[in-house]
Amino acid sequence: MAALMRQLNGRPDRTFPPDLVRAGQIGGIQAFVPWMQATYLIAAHKQSMRYFPEGRNPNAMTYDDLLQWG
Repeated sequence: MAALMRQLNGRPDRTFPPDLVRAGQIGGIQAFVPWMQATYLIAAHKQSMRYFPEGRNPNAMTYDDLLQWG
């Protein structure tokens, strides 16, 4: 298999978000490039934030945070 990072860097006409590129790294190598990622928008009443998991950042919520909050 061709060196994937060389292929990515050889495409100046394309933009690959760094977080998605990092998500494709396994064991220190670039194993794949995720082309898309699921993103969700959540709206919550301001008073519900008092139940948000302590010490967590609601602007960087994980799915586990959402489950604990619910």
